[in-house]
Amino acid sequence: MVLFDAVTTGIGYNLVHSCSGHHRLLLFGGHSDTYEINFSNIKYGGRDMTLMAKISRTGFPALWIYYLSNPPSGKNLLTGVDDATRRSIILLSFKGVDPNIPIINYSLNPESVSPPITYVGGNVQDTMVVDFLSKNDKTTDLNAGPNQVERAQVTGDIDSMMWASTKRVATPGVNSMTWQQQPSGNPASGSHVAILLNPRLKQLFKRFWWSPVSAGIAFDAASNSGYLSAVAEPDGVYSWNHTCTGDNRYLVVGVSMLSVAGSSVTGITYNGVALTKIGHVASVSGAVRAELWGLIAPATGSNAIQVTLSAALDSAACAVSFTGVHQTSPTEGFNTATATNVGAADATVDITTVADNDWVIDQVATDDTAISVGTGQTQRNNVTGALGSGADSTEGPKTPAGAVTMNWTDVGAAATWSIAGVAIRPIEASTLENIFAAFRNLLGVGI
Repeated sequence: MVLFDAVTTGIGYNLVHSCSGHHRLLLFGGHSDTYEINFSNIKYGGRDMTLMAKISRTGFPALWIYYLSNPPSGKNLLTGVDDATRRSIILLSFKGVDPNIPIINYSLNPESVSPPITYVGGNVQDTMVVDFLSKNDKTTDLNAGPNQVERAQVTGDIDSMMWASTKRVATPGVNSMTWQQQPSGNPASGSHVAILLNPRLKQLFKRFWWSPVSAGIAFDAASNSGYLSAVAEPDGVYSWNHTCTGDNRYLVVGVSMLSVAGSSVTGITYNGVALTKIGHVASVSGAVRAELWGLIAPATGSNAIQVTLSAALDSAACAVSFTGVHQTSPTEGFNTATATNVGAADATVDITTVADNDWVIDQVATDDTAISVGTGQTQRNNVTGALGSGADSTEGPKTPAGAVTMNWTDVGAAATWSIAGVAIRPIEASTLENIFAAFRNLLGVGI
């Protein structure tokens, strides 16, 4: 069971925080009212913390989240570097967290006109959801949402504030983290990140023995947004519906961007739940870009996928859902490639699978308007328009594990393409060796 340990707050570095207990996790929330700030070289007890998520958008408060698994116990010093003159910092420590996979999932929402309510889904129990909220208004009085325990509130010397809270998760499912303005009780908006922690014993008992027996990964459904031009979607936001069914679900959304150099996806949600970015690749010019995003345990039924881009541009988004996928570590072997053809050539990327019976999915973006899926792959979506194509395909299961080549043919001379691919792990990736490793971790061997 995950337990809260301690909290420390401040408006600068060189904070002393004390961690206790076994199987510890330390979370760092850094905030500034200036979006351009970069928090870097964050260390606790001399150990590097890992960047997990950040919100850094023009006109909105910056919010950066770092974590450290098994931080040193006792009192230790937090150090770091940033380019801000005003900041707030919250440190939260926990115990009873899985040391190998401490975080199952996280969701984030930047400040918007509508109040952002952040959801985190998962099939775990006896754990905690943790959230950090920042807002450019230090006169605001907020209360944490239902069943949430406020852990920190920092005002400092800046014109904004940051809060943190936790909520006990007793049963599996989707959990919401909210804040209400006082005295009105209206939902509060702000830059908001929520994190679902992985309990220590889950890896040993639930993942290996309590999970339903799966027959391996299976294709569930495919859908796409259609080709969308910058004129048709001037705000860079669009949506369509996708239906998920079955057990041990995983949803992959790929976005192909075709017209604006330096553009990117700023967020994707399914049924209001934020997807996690897997990776991206962009052409040398930056105008032809492919991104892959994923979501563990998406809601069943027909629900809206919403894509938000950094600018109005021509794009196409593709979605594929699977069943029988590992519910804590669903992906591995991400790889990319990009080129501008001299003569006609395939758009190709090599993905190396690690677990037996992995599937592979790819997303391609190209300014060629007619491409074909490669041999051995199953085309799931192929969308074309005035400025090019966006498409995805799958191949699997791959046994034994090893290299898988994903390619698209008929990509013409002088055409530019970018392709990203990733392996999807089956639930059976939990092998006997994993169980032995879990026993070693449970007994504290090698930790």
